[in-house]
Amino acid sequence: MSGSRAVADPEGPKVKGVAFRSVLASLEALRGREVLERVLSGLSEDDRSSIEFRVVNTGWYPIELYRALLGAIVRETGEGDALVRAIGGASLKRDITGVYRVMFKILSPETVLSLSSRLFGFYYDTGTFTITEKRRTFARSEYAGCRGFDRNMWIELLGSSEEVLAVAGAKRPRGRIVRGGQDSDCVIEVTWE
Repeated sequence: MSGSRAVADPEGPKVKGVAFRSVLASLEALRGREVLERVLSGLSEDDRSSIEFRVVNTGWYPIELYRALLGAIVRETGEGDALVRAIGGASLKRDITGVYRVMFKILSPETVLSLSSRLFGFYYDTGTFTITEKRRTFARSEYAGCRGFDRNMWIELLGSSEEVLAVAGAKRPRGRIVRGGQDSDCVIEVTWE
């Protein structure tokens, strides 16, 4: 165990349990069971126990615990942004199943973007998400008041933003952080063909 324990504020911002489960499953699918075990071992004993045995899909958990998980992924793999972004995309693809996948495939990328704020609220109980500009192959999203977010969380969100557009049929979606992305506020632009 090399990680430090996440200090949780019981009244602080929360993340839905399904996000933890999706990140773990995506990491294992992308890098294998051995890497997943190494990441889990890199957490404090309390954090690992919470993530492995207490987190359920429908529950809400401290954002500090989620940051600890993403931080352990970066620290233990040494891969950084590219892996976190890939995990964000793989997690969204994993979560969008059944009727939602069919619905997203029949809607245009622009329409799917309009529904994305509901998706954001499904995973996080903090902050606001607004599409401030959208055209046929471009969108700008502004996130504000996302208490507890850190760079890894924004990079993961960037990957999921690209994937939601890909699920909707956008070709080669590519996002970038144009402002913020270190703490509670961020502006993301995504282009596609």
